[in-house]
Amino acid sequence: MKTAQKIIDAYDGGSLDLRWCDLTGITLPTSIGGWLDLSGCDLTGITLPASIGGWLDLSGCDLTGITLPASIGGSLDLSGCDLTGITLPASIGGSLDLRGCDLTGITLPASIGGWLDLSGCD
Repeated sequence: MKTAQKIIDAYDGGSLDLRWCDLTGITLPTSIGGWLDLSGCDLTGITLPASIGGWLDLSGCDLTGITLPASIGGSLDLSGCDLTGITLPASIGGSLDLRGCDLTGITLPASIGGWLDLSGCD
């Protein structure tokens, strides 16, 4: 199985599938043309790309200290995440999945291009 660093080193501007990878010491590209899947990853010390052309999956991740990209062209999956201190992008081109999240203090995006899933939210 490839390591996260080998996957990033081979990145060609498209999509990155790093779900459940060890991201220790990894630097992500500043922009992702396609989708980025980091579901189940420990994001400690990780800086997310400023722009993602496709969807972003952070389901099940600890978002402490994380700044979400300013631009997401596709869908955003934050299901099961603790959103404390998180600012959602103002606009999401696709769907927004916040299943099971506590939305206390959260401002939803002004524009969502697809569906909004708030099932099981407080």
